[in-house]
Amino acid sequence: MSSSCPFPVISAACMGPMLSRPGACDHTVATVAETEGNDVIIIAGEIDFDTKANRDKAVKLGTPLQQASRDDEPGCLAYCFAPDPCNDTRVQVYELWQDEASLAAHFEHENYFNMRNTLGECGIIGADNNKYRVDLKEPVYDDTRTPRADFFTAE
Repeated sequence: MSSSCPFPVISAACMGPMLSRPGACDHTVATVAETEGNDVIIIAGEIDFDTKANRDKAVKLGTPLQQASRDDEPGCLAYCFAPDPCNDTRVQVYELWQDEASLAAHFEHENYFNMRNTLGECGIIGADNNKYRVDLKEPVYDDTRTPRADFFTAE
């Protein structure tokens, strides 16, 4: 099985139909190995800045670099450094890479170096970023539109 929904996670684009008409969204499950051949890698974390102004500056200056990674780097499935809505001086980091090779290529790409240098010029006072290998992807909501914490399709 593979996913036919264009949204890697349940999003506003299909949440409305899901809630109003069970079965309207076409989310299906797939192991990452079936769709990609390798484990997908998620990078999740946070970067703290000394002031809100510097956090906002980092977000503004980093936006074209994020777009460049999305547009120019094979295997970049998501790349987002966004303001934390609960902490005025923090950026939340979310990246999704097709496989280890695409992440390794990113770490050698000018977009990575430009982003690192840009953020470094904006008053970083701390950071905690981690990578995770993913071997199974499935929807949060089951066929009855009930949110599930368990991996209900895994055998």
